Amino acid sequence: MNFETGTTTSTEASTAELPLSNAVRPAEALQLVRAAAADESLIVAVGVDFFQQMNGKFYPLNSNAYNALSVVAVA
Repeated sequence: MNFETGTTTSTEASTAELPLSNAVRPAEALQLVRAAAADESLIVAVGVDFFQQMNGKFYPLNSNAYNALSVVAVA
């Protein structure tokens, strides 16, 4: 994000859909190749979206009340 010009560039990565259960899962690692230029700030956020599966397809829930997003790093 360049605060002087107001321009932004984004990069994202995600896992496959994971079942909601009490089972312990191995850690997930996501790789992003994005470096901030000297005049840019780098903001890293992690989010969780919930979907429901119907007829083999995943659909986002109508309510976003359970989705979460958090800024985890600023450089």
